[in-house]
Amino acid sequence: MKNTFFTKLFRFSFFKSSTKSCLKNNKNIKENLTGIKFDYTENDLSVYFEVADKQLAEEILSEIDFIRNMKNLKYGFVLDIYPQQIPEIVSSLLAVNIPIYAIIPQKSNH
Repeated sequence: MKNTFFTKLFRFSFFKSSTKSCLKNNKNIKENLTGIKFDYTENDLSVYFEVADKQLAEEILSEIDFIRNMKNLKYGFVLDIYPQQIPEIVSSLLAVNIPIYAIIPQKSNH
Protein backbone atom coordinates (compact mmCIF):
# COMPACT_ATOMS: atom_id res chain seq x y z
CA MET A 1 0.00 0.00 0.00
CA LYS A 2 1.37 3.35 -1.03
CA ASN A 3 1.72 5.99 1.69
CA THR A 4 -0.27 8.82 0.17
CA PHE A 5 -1.40 11.95 1.92
CA PHE A 6 -4.85 10.44 2.52
CA THR A 7 -3.44 7.20 3.90
CA LYS A 8 -1.34 9.14 6.37
CA LEU A 9 -4.30 11.35 7.25
CA PHE A 10 -6.50 8.31 7.87
CA ARG A 11 -3.89 6.70 10.11
CA PHE A 12 -3.47 9.94 12.08
CA SER A 13 -7.23 10.53 12.49
CA PHE A 14 -7.82 6.87 13.46
CA PHE A 15 -5.03 7.03 16.07
CA LYS A 16 -6.34 10.35 17.37
CA SER A 17 -9.92 9.11 17.73
CA SER A 18 -8.94 5.79 19.33
CA THR A 19 -6.70 7.64 21.79
CA LYS A 20 -9.56 9.99 22.72
CA SER A 21 -11.90 7.07 23.38
CA CYS A 22 -9.29 5.39 25.58
CA LEU A 23 -8.86 8.56 27.58
CA LYS A 24 -12.63 8.98 27.98
CA ASN A 25 -12.96 5.43 29.28
CA ASN A 26 -10.22 5.96 31.84
CA LYS A 27 -11.64 8.55 34.22
CA ASN A 28 -8.59 8.51 36.48
CA ILE A 29 -5.93 8.78 33.77
CA LYS A 30 -3.82 11.09 35.92
CA GLU A 31 -4.02 8.79 38.92
CA ASN A 32 -0.79 7.00 39.55
CA LEU A 33 -1.38 3.25 39.64
CA THR A 34 2.12 2.27 40.77
CA GLY A 35 2.14 4.17 44.04
CA ILE A 36 5.25 6.15 43.07
CA LYS A 37 4.74 9.83 43.70
CA PHE A 38 5.29 12.21 40.82
CA ASP A 39 7.06 14.75 43.01
CA TYR A 40 10.59 14.26 44.27
CA THR A 41 10.10 13.93 48.01
CA GLU A 42 12.07 12.41 50.85
CA ASN A 43 10.89 8.93 49.82
CA ASP A 44 14.16 7.72 48.36
CA LEU A 45 15.08 4.10 47.67
CA SER A 46 18.08 1.89 47.51
CA VAL A 47 17.84 0.27 44.08
CA TYR A 48 19.94 -2.67 42.91
CA PHE A 49 20.93 -2.59 39.22
CA GLU A 50 22.49 -5.78 37.85
CA VAL A 51 24.37 -5.01 34.64
CA ALA A 52 26.54 -6.81 32.09
CA ASP A 53 29.48 -4.40 31.77
CA LYS A 54 30.22 -3.23 35.31
CA GLN A 55 33.27 -1.18 34.40
CA LEU A 56 31.48 0.92 31.77
CA ALA A 57 28.34 1.11 33.93
CA GLU A 58 30.38 2.50 36.82
CA GLU A 59 31.82 5.19 34.54
CA ILE A 60 28.35 6.19 33.35
CA LEU A 61 26.77 6.09 36.82
CA SER A 62 29.56 8.13 38.39
CA GLU A 63 28.73 10.97 35.98
CA ILE A 64 25.09 11.16 37.09
CA ASP A 65 24.75 13.95 39.65
CA PHE A 66 21.54 12.91 41.40
CA ILE A 67 22.85 9.54 42.63
CA ARG A 68 23.45 10.16 46.34
CA ASN A 69 25.29 6.92 47.10
CA MET A 70 26.65 4.08 44.95
CA LYS A 71 27.65 0.73 46.44
CA ASN A 72 29.62 -1.62 44.19
CA LEU A 73 28.54 -5.28 44.44
CA LYS A 74 29.67 -8.44 42.62
CA TYR A 75 27.25 -8.18 39.66
CA GLY A 76 25.99 -4.63 39.89
CA PHE A 77 25.37 -1.58 42.02
CA VAL A 78 23.04 -0.38 44.75
CA LEU A 79 22.10 3.25 44.17
CA ASP A 80 20.34 5.64 46.55
CA ILE A 81 17.92 7.52 44.31
CA TYR A 82 14.32 8.68 44.08
CA PRO A 83 11.94 6.22 42.37
CA GLN A 84 11.30 8.74 39.59
CA GLN A 85 14.97 8.59 38.61
CA ILE A 86 14.98 4.87 37.76
CA PRO A 87 13.96 5.48 34.11
CA GLU A 88 16.69 8.12 33.74
CA ILE A 89 19.33 5.65 34.91
CA VAL A 90 17.97 2.93 32.63
CA SER A 91 18.08 5.34 29.68
CA SER A 92 21.66 6.34 30.49
CA LEU A 93 22.83 2.72 30.62
CA LEU A 94 20.93 1.65 27.51
CA ALA A 95 22.26 4.66 25.58
CA VAL A 96 25.72 3.04 25.68
CA ASN A 97 24.35 -0.50 25.12
CA ILE A 98 24.83 -1.81 28.65
CA PRO A 99 22.40 -4.71 29.22
CA ILE A 100 20.44 -4.50 32.48
CA TYR A 101 19.57 -7.88 33.97
CA ALA A 102 17.73 -6.74 37.09
CA ILE A 103 16.33 -3.64 38.77
CA ILE A 104 15.30 -4.37 42.35
CA PRO A 105 14.05 -1.45 44.48
CA GLN A 106 13.94 -1.69 48.25
CA LYS A 107 13.15 0.72 51.03
CA SER A 108 16.10 2.88 51.99
CA ASN A 109 17.46 2.74 55.53
CA HIS A 110 18.11 6.49 55.71
